[in-house]
Amino acid sequence: MEEKQEYFESLIYREIEALREETSDERILEVIDRVLTTDPKRRSFCVEERLNLRRELFHSLRGYGILTELMEDGSVTEIMVNNDGSIYFEREGRLIPYEERFSDPKKLEDLIQKMVSYSNRKINRSSPIVDARLPDGTRVNAVTVPIAVSGPVLTLRKFPKLTFTMERLLENGTLDPERAALLQAYVSSRKNILVFGGTGSGKTTLLNVLGNLIDPAERLVIIEDSAELQIPACPDQIRMEARKEEEELRSVTIRDMIRTSLRMRPDRIIVGEVRGAEVLDMLDSMNTGHEGSLSSAHGNSPFEMLMRLELMALKESAIPLPAMKALIASTIDVLVEMRRLKDGRRVLYGIYEVAGLKEGEYQLIKQYHFPDEDGGRSSAL
Repeated sequence: MEEKQEYFESLIYREIEALREETSDERILEVIDRVLTTDPKRRSFCVEERLNLRRELFHSLRGYGILTELMEDGSVTEIMVNNDGSIYFEREGRLIPYEERFSDPKKLEDLIQKMVSYSNRKINRSSPIVDARLPDGTRVNAVTVPIAVSGPVLTLRKFPKLTFTMERLLENGTLDPERAALLQAYVSSRKNILVFGGTGSGKTTLLNVLGNLIDPAERLVIIEDSAELQIPACPDQIRMEARKEEEELRSVTIRDMIRTSLRMRPDRIIVGEVRGAEVLDMLDSMNTGHEGSLSSAHGNSPFEMLMRLELMALKESAIPLPAMKALIASTIDVLVEMRRLKDGRRVLYGIYEVAGLKEGEYQLIKQYHFPDEDGGRSSAL
């Protein structure tokens, strides 16, 4: 079946290229149907095989190959393709094996090249790891040989087509009305907020919601490694996306963008995620007239998060640790923790106000903590 698909793909490609025009989905299906009904090889197919081949050909030519159905399924939040071509997807927080698989690594490599090209990025032996995004905002991570020893690896993080709102978070149980009102108060009173949590815990979703609580009259600068945030509530906004070094193009880092954002007259700065030395520039920007700024970072507890901020900032700074602690304590007003529970739910797990330092230690006021799974209240502080 695979050889037949490749044969018909080559015929259809030639016909489409001969059209010399922008082809719609309907036009591509017309070409596929014509080829499948006129080519002599069609006689070896039963009706079911022809219908399956029609679908596979369309997905290969227009969509994302055998991943198209998963990409179009709104309930699927993550798609993972392993070295051996096996496919897994996440739905409602649970990993499920997919019945299809990539039997040919070349097909997966071609799909990866197609996906990263949307962000004008490349993946090859000299640059075997790439992060990109698709036009719909889906986050793409791909690794190929020689780093991926047994074959290419692809991971896709999908985002809802509809912008998440506080109302939707209340509906799905991510938080409750009391916590929603508290977060709204923090944003309105221009508190500097850092959202933290593990991978896939819902940090970006909450950051998006908080951004849409900002007064529409304010001017935003949104800085991200890969553009994902959607904040239509504020029309006066500038969005910037990092660029990795490619051939003659130098890299543009989050740190570069934070520095230049200070000359753009922002009321607030939103940094999609801090991972390194750019945290120092973020702290500086929050301390120089841009109160009410927002960001996110990876961390497993509030104190661990603050320690990670120290480490990230100290990598590129000669500032003594006590001074760095004082800078962090005076800049970050609120830590908001997100977690993914064992049952797959993503919840607001904790809210902590940073109340300065005492004898060199951070003082946190716990405003909220999610109940333990046994029904009690966890005590993180």
